[in-house]
Amino acid sequence: MLELGRAVVTLPARLLGGRWTRGYYHALGIKESTLRLLIAESEEGYIELATALGTNATLRTEVEGEIQRVIPKLFGRWEAVEEWQRILLDVSPITPCAIFEQEEKREEL
Repeated sequence: MLELGRAVVTLPARLLGGRWTRGYYHALGIKESTLRLLIAESEEGYIELATALGTNATLRTEVEGEIQRVIPKLFGRWEAVEEWQRILLDVSPITPCAIFEQEEKREEL
């Protein structure tokens, strides 16, 4: 839903999978005042935030307007592709083929 510019209330968890949405909001540069409306600190807080955004159309429109203005920053980021490539190559038990290494050297020039 975030990619559609919709407000997603999140309650970050201890493990990485429970913190993606918060990370996206920070990467997008969402204002601190808006983050307080989207990131809960407790289960009770999650219910309060979700209820507020679900029942207050004016608040929801304002929050989603900010998200829609910055959401393009989340897509088409070449540095993200390069970082995933680096990570996957680092953890792969298979050595890249010579053609791949030649292309990398060419790009460095």
